[in-house]
Amino acid sequence: MLLVGTLAIDVAKRCYLRVVFCDVKLAGMRVKLVELKDEMDDCVQRQDFQRAAELKLNITELEVSRQSLLSETEPKTTEVRTEKVSVIVTGVVSLVAAVVILMLVQS
Repeated sequence: MLLVGTLAIDVAKRCYLRVVFCDVKLAGMRVKLVELKDEMDDCVQRQDFQRAAELKLNITELEVSRQSLLSETEPKTTEVRTEKVSVIVTGVVSLVAAVVILMLVQS
């Protein structure tokens, strides 16, 4: 039981660190997007449309990366069927009980 608790704590720590890392990375992406958009607006004001187009491509690539990271960090739900586990455990307990009874009868 202690091993299961230790493994659960380890998994929780890893999940927490991954979420924190992703949050920091997402914040950095948001800052970079704001900077690129501001620079693109300045380029449009100066009529440097070639540079504005390059910045627009960079913004699009960064937004795609951001969406990909967001989809990775969304909680994933999985259904766990406990009926089978309890049937297996019950079967194992019954088997152990039968073996113990046979050992007692034979001795």
